[in-house]
Amino acid sequence: MSKPNAILFDFGGTLDCPSHWLDRFLKHYRAAGFDLTREELDPAFDFATKAGYAAGKSIERFKLGDLIRFLVGNQFEYLRGEGPERFREALSRMDSRERFKNVERVRESFLKETAAGLARSKNILARLRPEFTLGVISNW
Repeated sequence: MSKPNAILFDFGGTLDCPSHWLDRFLKHYRAAGFDLTREELDPAFDFATKAGYAAGKSIERFKLGDLIRFLVGNQFEYLRGEGPERFREALSRMDSRERFKNVERVRESFLKETAAGLARSKNILARLRPEFTLGVISNW
């Protein structure tokens, strides 16, 4: 068997941090003071993902920070209308500025974790680059 000449990597959950984005979002929601279970966040994650796919070409211009804001904002909107009652009540007490601040809090901590994961991956990729053609696959 011959040695491969290329390696493809998944971005989300591999190069950025070895964990599924749903689990990562959940951790950042909890750190921001929102006590959610994975089962409660899962439909909001799906809703936001479908909204991203439905956005079509317009989302292709997003940088990573824009994408995360879009996804978390859509998660919040889903949770505000369809989430667990305690979450709906908490969000109903917030005005739009406070909701935005919370979206940004989750977004910023998620991006900070992403940057740390990418920094760790950079060393591995640098060692592989001389021997292999490298590629990245992403849903976005």
